[in-house]
Amino acid sequence: MRILHFVHGWYPRHTGGTEQYVDALLRELEHSGNTVAIVAGSEEPADQAKITRDGTGPVPVYRVQRCGLYLESWYQGSNPEVEQLIQELIVDLEPDVIHIHHWRRLSNRLVEVATRLGIPTVLTLHDTAATCSRTFRVREGAFCLRDPIAENCRNCVDRFWFQDDEEIEGRVESYRLEMARELDLATVVISPSQALKDVVEWHQPSASKEIEVIPHPRLYPPCTPAPKNPREGDILSLAYWGALQPMKGVHLLLEALHRTREPQSFHLDIWGGVDSASQEYIDQLYQLAEDLDVTFRGSFSAHQIPDHYDLAVFPSIALESYSFTVDESFERGIPVLVPDRGAPAERVGLSDATFRPEDASDLASHLQVLLDEPARLDALGFAIPALPDLGEHVARLLDIYDRAVDEFRQPEESRFGSGVRRASLMQSILRSRDERLYSLRGRADGKSEQALALGKELAQRDKIIGKRDEILDDFNTNLGALTKALEERDRELEKLRNQIVEKEVFFSYRVEEHDEVVIEQNRQLEDYRRSTDELQAMNRDLEIQLENLNSKRAELDAALAKTHEELSSAHTGLRAGEEERAALLRSIENHESKHQDEVSQRARLEAEVRGLRRELLERDG
Repeated sequence: MRILHFVHGWYPRHTGGTEQYVDALLRELEHSGNTVAIVAGSEEPADQAKITRDGTGPVPVYRVQRCGLYLESWYQGSNPEVEQLIQELIVDLEPDVIHIHHWRRLSNRLVEVATRLGIPTVLTLHDTAATCSRTFRVREGAFCLRDPIAENCRNCVDRFWFQDDEEIEGRVESYRLEMARELDLATVVISPSQALKDVVEWHQPSASKEIEVIPHPRLYPPCTPAPKNPREGDILSLAYWGALQPMKGVHLLLEALHRTREPQSFHLDIWGGVDSASQEYIDQLYQLAEDLDVTFRGSFSAHQIPDHYDLAVFPSIALESYSFTVDESFERGIPVLVPDRGAPAERVGLSDATFRPEDASDLASHLQVLLDEPARLDALGFAIPALPDLGEHVARLLDIYDRAVDEFRQPEESRFGSGVRRASLMQSILRSRDERLYSLRGRADGKSEQALALGKELAQRDKIIGKRDEILDDFNTNLGALTKALEERDRELEKLRNQIVEKEVFFSYRVEEHDEVVIEQNRQLEDYRRSTDELQAMNRDLEIQLENLNSKRAELDAALAKTHEELSSAHTGLRAGEEERAALLRSIENHESKHQDEVSQRARLEAEVRGLRRELLERDG
């Protein structure tokens, strides 16, 4: 089967969820033996509308470039020149079925163009663009529930200074009619979620086509997440990844963390590039992150997201039609916490996994409960659903393509709607107006720039003339004083001349005196030279004597060294003699001590002998 896809942007510049889904779809369809090609919109303008084929990649990519003003504006949805080129491309490629994924940067009449050529169409809704000219139904920072009619939208949509209420209201109504007609003319309309289907059918009641709900598949081969380690301490590890835009609600998550009982019990990693985000919003996020345990991880690829987080939080304000970030979280075994609105809420299904949309306090309550009651967090992990298989999804789409071919019938002209034709005519008229306005504005801007430049030059010249007049006035005012000053200077010069003559006479005498002094100094200098020669001769004699003295000194140093050695040896002998003397003294002291002991003993013996003698004498007597 030959299948031609239409999408609002393509690689490498556009890599969002819609592009990833279409890319996986194309590869699987081609693998199944089908012939596929894609027509993609582009922001790059051209001198005239054109479609060029991209030579890279196995799947033909046809890029549409438009010509005109304000091409990214919401009201530039229909472009007759682009529609004619698309019609010619369809005729050349002869597809069996056309699968439309978005109108932006292409035309709001893609289904109509294909239907008029007798080609069945399958329309997949990837967002709420069919019900909102601003695409995402976000108004003043909140999700919008109003119907897309002029009265509700005229103060919300972007407008230029030259557009009045009447024109804006007409364009809002034209957009609503074009979207309703596209939904009505499509052979099959698909929504990836019941939530998106409900919103589109509620806000486009005139579209009679029944929308079929077919969830998106897993885009990558299944993986087995690593086993979860027990949570460390009392810290709950959170993660957000995706675009850093206000409608994604990252600020709500930061506000919620501030409202928890213990903000420091949570760690949050924020993955997302800041280059494509507004600086004002990035500054707001950094300010909200103060005093919190938050790390901004920067730009990322899906495979870089680790699987160790306890919980992923995606607090989107817009209605998410499916959310591949939820898929990426499920693939890693990470439970999610999402608003109770849109596809993520219907996919998770558990009350603990959803909070009231746009309510930071309710989000804080859920986070606190999951921190305090780990069993609830574990229950969210056990309830992660299985993801649909890509092959099964493509097989179902092929059945839908076959059914679209079988059921397609060329509609009557009345189904195309006179209102849409009038809108097309109005679009052409307004486009011509825009071109004339742009031309006039360009000429006016050119004249304004010339006038501004001339005004600046004139002001500069007036300033120069004013300064010149001031200088002339000052010159005329000071001319008399300058004349008097010159006369006074002439008198002073005459005095100086007289003084110079006197000085010349004075200095002539001084020169003669100086010459005599110089002669005397020359004589003295000659005497000095002779004295210097004598001193040099004496110096040479002294140097010879000094050499002799140095030689004698060396001899004396050697003798002194020898004497030092002898003294050292003598000292060594002396120390040995002193040690021997000390030993002798100690020996003498020992002998004396012994002698005293012997004397004492002898005295005792003598005393004992005397005692014995007295006893003997006493006995004899």
